[in-house]
Amino acid sequence: MIKKRTVKKSQELKSSLPVGFMADKNGAGLLFKTVDPGQPELYLIRGKTGLRFTQPKTKVEIVTALRQKAKIGPYQHLAVSACDKGYFMSFIQKGKTADSLVGAVSKDLKRFSITGKISKVQERGTLVPNYKLNGKYCIYFGQGSLKTAFSPDLKKWKISELACLAPRSSYFDQASLTVLMAGLTSNGILVVYDCSYKQNGRQTLQIGGALFSLSDPNNLIWRSEVPLWEELRDIGSPELYPLGAVSLNEEILVYFTTKAGEISVLTIHQPFPSVRAKKVFASLKRFYNNPIIVPNEANDWEADATFNPAALYDNGKVHILYRAVSKGGLSSFGYASTKDGLNIEKESIELSYVPREEFEGIHTRPSQRTDLYKSGCGWGGCEDPKLTAIDNKVYLTYVAYNGYSHPRIALSTIEREDFLNKQWNWEKPKLISAPGVVNKSGCILPEKVKGKYVIFHRIFPHILIDYRDDLRFDDGRWLEAKAKITTRPGMWDSRKLSVGATPIKTEAGWLVIYHAVDDRDDTRYKVGAMILDLKDPAKVLYRTTNPILEPDEHYENEGKPGVVYPCGAVVLGEELFVYYGGGDRVVCCATAQMKQLIKSVKKDKAVSYQLKKVVCS
Repeated sequence: MIKKRTVKKSQELKSSLPVGFMADKNGAGLLFKTVDPGQPELYLIRGKTGLRFTQPKTKVEIVTALRQKAKIGPYQHLAVSACDKGYFMSFIQKGKTADSLVGAVSKDLKRFSITGKISKVQERGTLVPNYKLNGKYCIYFGQGSLKTAFSPDLKKWKISELACLAPRSSYFDQASLTVLMAGLTSNGILVVYDCSYKQNGRQTLQIGGALFSLSDPNNLIWRSEVPLWEELRDIGSPELYPLGAVSLNEEILVYFTTKAGEISVLTIHQPFPSVRAKKVFASLKRFYNNPIIVPNEANDWEADATFNPAALYDNGKVHILYRAVSKGGLSSFGYASTKDGLNIEKESIELSYVPREEFEGIHTRPSQRTDLYKSGCGWGGCEDPKLTAIDNKVYLTYVAYNGYSHPRIALSTIEREDFLNKQWNWEKPKLISAPGVVNKSGCILPEKVKGKYVIFHRIFPHILIDYRDDLRFDDGRWLEAKAKITTRPGMWDSRKLSVGATPIKTEAGWLVIYHAVDDRDDTRYKVGAMILDLKDPAKVLYRTTNPILEPDEHYENEGKPGVVYPCGAVVLGEELFVYYGGGDRVVCCATAQMKQLIKSVKKDKAVSYQLKKVVCS
């Protein structure tokens, strides 16, 4: 739970506007200027905790190189850092044609002498306090991407050519970055930045963090995978603007203000207590000879696309059931097998499951069909299979689509012996999800839990879980949502997620390979992993903070761009094989060492901090 706190201004401060913050060994300081239309004045008021500013205010003067009092009216975004010359202030000077970042030094916080403009910088910046590298001071600045600049005397600055921190596609900080603070830690230089954005009339506030090497301030050694703090503002609530941030008493204080000058303060407790220079994320390695199954014009039933493969290991082979789309757009399932998990036995390929029911579109007229890409790249049939072996039966769950109504989950079964002998004696399929609702990604857990069958399914946007006494579905009840696994706001799986492959039992728990979409990158499907409790599959023990596979290869962007869509996974020896559809057109495979993947998923914990509410007066 994230909480915020508001700084109450005294009657004396109500006719003023906050313009910046600072912190040193004596506590925090709030810089504010009066709103006198004639000649605004700048003041500093101190507070030991950064939450209560109650000490007497001190007037602050800024003088030019000619020792004339500067007019502070156009000065914004003041940031003060301690250094060997006393204190260094950076601020934005608003200009008629362009803004400038300006520097000034002071020995006593009462009188600052302007040292000049910081090269051609127009964005806000902050000096790394009490820090020099080879005799040079360092400042971080920017709005969009962040850069560094170095100076031997705080007067002449040289800007680094390349950005040290840029927005990241598919992450919470894909919007413009604004530096709020730079501070020293035992692990490196900590940079706190704002990456808030506004969409559909609602403001989302987000704070990120990054750590740079003490020996090279451009060398990024750590970056937060999730926001250090995030809040979705209500429509109509006052918009908040970032004032700055300070490090004080092993906490980060982040300050926001409204246009009216009201200040909100956020505390991030014990920042970065154990940051590691390197973090190994779970990932999958693509087969070098991908794709492993491609459309075949010689077979009409698989001439247009072959993708989204289910997989089952039995009797020394990996058995693959993949979605195949005919020239006419009807989806059915093809069969293929492989002994090593990668190289398909070409002679094994054959049609294994065809639409047979009205709800699969066998009598749908062309005039009834809707957009091809409403459900993959076909207009109807049997789509996106999942296979589960229980006892001597193989259960097939899939999406049944007639071309015009809501796609629903269907179930069919076959005897194990018939399946292995490729005698496709499938039972009559039945719909198991409710009408009038799009429900996909149905999948049955390979074992009962507490005497119940466990079925995963997806009604936008979450994974839903049902528990049933049997799998006959003859009681008139549709799939229900007795539990769910939710999306994660601000992360790569924030928009929607579904179980991809049938879960695999491990000592750590049920390994689930899943696919998801990000609100900020909603045209790309990505793959992640989670581990569920063996005795309570609704309980997520571990979950990757980053995708383990993204649609970056050309064959994942031809057909329908930006799709990696797993439907099957098996374990061969010590290795995990994940089978997925690439670009809604081809079948691909990616692998990982099972022990290493489990280890990485268990260690992959997002770093985030909570805030408590206080009121300052």
